[in-house]
Amino acid sequence: MDNLLIHADSERNSDQYYATGFRAGDPFTYFRARGRDHLLIGDLEFGRAKKQSKVDRVLLTTEISDALKSKKKPNTPPDVIAEALRRNGATRVFVPASFPLKLAQELSKRGIHLSVRPDPFLLKRLVKRPDEIRHITHAVRVTESAIGLAASLLRRSKIRGNRLVLRGRALTAEYVRTEMHLYFMRNGYLANETIIACGDQACDPHDRGSGPLRPNRSIVFDVFPRSAHTLYWADVSRTFVKGRPSEGLRRLYGAVRDAQDVGCKSLRAGVTGKSVHEKVAASLVDAGYKTERRNGSFVGFFHGTGHGLGLDIHEPPGVGKSGGKLPAGTVVTVEPGLYYPGLGGVRLEDDVVVTRTGHRNLTRYPRNFVIP
Repeated sequence: MDNLLIHADSERNSDQYYATGFRAGDPFTYFRARGRDHLLIGDLEFGRAKKQSKVDRVLLTTEISDALKSKKKPNTPPDVIAEALRRNGATRVFVPASFPLKLAQELSKRGIHLSVRPDPFLLKRLVKRPDEIRHITHAVRVTESAIGLAASLLRRSKIRGNRLVLRGRALTAEYVRTEMHLYFMRNGYLANETIIACGDQACDPHDRGSGPLRPNRSIVFDVFPRSAHTLYWADVSRTFVKGRPSEGLRRLYGAVRDAQDVGCKSLRAGVTGKSVHEKVAASLVDAGYKTERRNGSFVGFFHGTGHGLGLDIHEPPGVGKSGGKLPAGTVVTVEPGLYYPGLGGVRLEDDVVVTRTGHRNLTRYPRNFVIP
C-alpha cells in the first residue's frame, strides 16, 4: 500500500477532510504509512482531533519537537514532519500536485523522497459510499426547495412591459439570489455564486446574471450550495420563462431536455465520460443546433456534459471530451446546454449516480419551462 502525505487545511482541501474526517481552518499534516493513517497536529487542536478524527493515530507535534530538541537536533516544522515519517517507516511518499513547494524542498533536504500523484489523489473518493450519497441527496433536496422558492417569485410577479414586477418593484436577479441564499443559510447551506441569468446573459454559462428579469426570455438558474455540516455539494440547473416564449426558444428547450435524457440513458458503469458526451453533442446536432464561432464567441453546445460531484463542486470523473471510464457509485452531473445570443440560453442539470446497469437520478425537480 502506498505511503501518502498531505499538508493542508481541511476546510478547503477535500482530500485532507476525506482522509482524516477532521475539520480545521489551518494547515496540518496527514500521512499514511504501512497501511495506517496518522494525523500530526499542534497542541491547540490535539484534543479535538483525538475525539473527532477517524485516523488510526493522532500525533502531537510538540512531543516530537521536544524529543528532537533534547537530542540537540533541529526541530523546525519540516524537521518534525520528517521525523514523524521516519519513525513510521515512510521515507518515500506520494503527495498531491497541490503540495506546498517550500515544504517539499525542505523535506527533500531531510531525506524524504516525494513523488507527485496526479488527481484524483485519493482514488477512493471516485466511488461514493452510501453515506456520501445520502449527504449529496440531502443537498439536492435543499437545492430543489430553493429553486422552488425562486419559481414562486416568478409565478407571483406580474408582467409590466419589458420587466417583471413583484409587489410594485422590478424583480431582479440580485433580489432572487438574495432570497435563495437566505434560504440556504437558514437550512445550513452556503451558496455564493448562484447563477440567475436572463436573456443574452444566459448565453454565457458562467455569467451570474444581474439586473431586471425580463418576461418571455429564458432565465437560467444554476444553483450549487454546499452543506456547512457535511461539506457535500449539490449542483442543479433549471431554465424558466415567465410569460410566453417564442417558438424558437421552445424548440431550444426541447432539444436540451432531449439531450439530457440521452446523457442519462447513456450512463452505466464502464462507459467513458467521453462517449456519453459525444452522444449528447450528437443529439443536439441532430436537432439542428450547430456549435460554431460567431462574432468572436462560441454558440451552441460548447462545454462538457458534466463532472463529478461530492466534497468538491467539480471533481473527477469528467463527462466531456476527455472523460475516462465511469465506475459504479460515482456521482456526476448531466448538464447539456444551448446558447444563442438574440434567442437565449437554456441549461438543464441533474445529479446522477452511475450504477452497474445504468443510473439513478437524485434530482426530482420537474423540468417545467413556462411559468404563467
